[in-house]
Amino acid sequence: MGPSIVVAAWLGMLSLSLSAQSSYGTIVGTVTDATGATVPVTLALGSNPGSGSLTCATGLALVTVNGTVAFGGCGVDRASYGL
Repeated sequence: MGPSIVVAAWLGMLSLSLSAQSSYGTIVGTVTDATGATVPVTLALGSNPGSGSLTCATGLALVTVNGTVAFGGCGVDRASYGL
């Protein structure tokens, strides 16, 4: 399981840019698995008590470009309380 980032969401649109870093803190060009194959960075909801659905105009799984991935036009269709 990869690293997790917690972002508080609201009903509306959100854009999010992430940088992939090695365990030494340096930005890596691409994210790879143990075999060296390129794998996408996936944006997902963690705890989801309100059964909301996450969508992004750019898609929910993107490959890094120069160590960065940019999700755009994202939103959750149902507001809820939870951790």
